[in-house]
Amino acid sequence: MLRKILSTCVVAMPLVAGATEYQMVERPRQECWNEQVPVQSADHGYGGAIVGGIAGGLIGSQVGKGTGKTVATVAGAATGAVVGDRIAARNAPQGTSYQTVQRCRTVMERVRVPVEYEQGGRSSRFCPPGQAKKGNC
Repeated sequence: MLRKILSTCVVAMPLVAGATEYQMVERPRQECWNEQVPVQSADHGYGGAIVGGIAGGLIGSQVGKGTGKTVATVAGAATGAVVGDRIAARNAPQGTSYQTVQRCRTVMERVRVPVEYEQGGRSSRFCPPGQAKKGNC
């Protein structure tokens, strides 16, 4: 009986010595996805205000004499600029457009990796990817 127990231990011993142990290691990885983001439509610019200001100034210069003519020209230019800007804004395309943007984030995932094991008197060590460069192995 004792002989049977000893023979079982002798046979089982190398199997236990060669068993692999595991360690949980955190490994970073990137998750990326595309997203539709609303974008305001482009500004209609200053073209309407400039054209309106010039037109208003020309019309205002036709009114009055002396200092009154100067005041009428300035008032006509200012009024024309405001009116021209509003007309240009009304004729500009309305609504919101969308643009595709790629967003990414780093996620730490836990991975089970084998670590140091011994088999037949030899010792080996498994180093998880990226850990050797960091000096962890």
